[in-house]
Amino acid sequence: FFFFKQKTAYEISACLVGSEMCIRDRARDLLIELAEQAEIPELEFKKIHVQRYFNQQPGLREFTYISCETILDKDKKANLELFNKSLENEIEKNEALGDLLDVQVSCSLKVGDQFEVIEKLEKVDQEGEFDVVHHEGEVILLDFWATWCGPCQEPMAHNQKMMARFKEEFPGKVRIIAISIENEKQTVKSRVESKQWTDIEHYILMRSKFESKRHPCEASYSFSGIPFVVLINKSGKVVFQGHPMDIKLEEKIVSLVQEDTQNQSAQSGKNSEEQEFISPETYNKFAETTQKTFKDLIIKTFEGASE
Repeated sequence: FFFFKQKTAYEISACLVGSEMCIRDRARDLLIELAEQAEIPELEFKKIHVQRYFNQQPGLREFTYISCETILDKDKKANLELFNKSLENEIEKNEALGDLLDVQVSCSLKVGDQFEVIEKLEKVDQEGEFDVVHHEGEVILLDFWATWCGPCQEPMAHNQKMMARFKEEFPGKVRIIAISIENEKQTVKSRVESKQWTDIEHYILMRSKFESKRHPCEASYSFSGIPFVVLINKSGKVVFQGHPMDIKLEEKIVSLVQEDTQNQSAQSGKNSEEQEFISPETYNKFAETTQKTFKDLIIKTFEGASE
């Protein structure tokens, strides 16, 4: 068998390769059965014929693999765990099945979901591992990129210009975090320094540290290409994810920064209106009348007592 590994984040991804059609069909039926037991939506299988993978490997004949995938929400985590556990049990029963299958099961964050801490990143200018954490009240823009990615360069330059343009308004309120998918820290550091993209926080995924050669956060946001950005509001919710050209980032970030302030101002005005029951003129007239009435009451009381 020729083993073809398909890497897909936050999806159910299975590749089956075999010289016998019956073996592939049996494996395919097994995946469908396990998915049904775990109440996972129907898998979409795709059959693709591929010619020689490496010309330099003589004797490698045409092969066929079957892939199936579906994207699940975070609330399906228990279903995914059940699917994974069931598949592990089947592979333990039949080791040959493990040679035919490469299955990755995960759930992707979507707009409206809460930001999750991104762990085990490396900083461009420091040693050690770091976590990216959201703090209440701050807006975060995550920008996944690479030095070798041509389309990534202009968005990164725009990020720097944006931070410089709003240097009075953004500090303490907005963080732009660039996360390179590369493994070479010095390469990223040299690019950042040469372009002077110094107002941006720079991290590296260091994929090589992980057995799957993928960082877990790649699964969290289910991106298959770069540049890819994720925008998080003050309360820590994802409000956008996708290509940076699909959104007016500067306008959106400014609106998110001002959002709570505007709401507070509106609420303050509303409270003021609610508390102002009467005008100052009416109040003064009311006070004058009350004082006169109270004075007359006291006089009458004393006159009655003297009689």
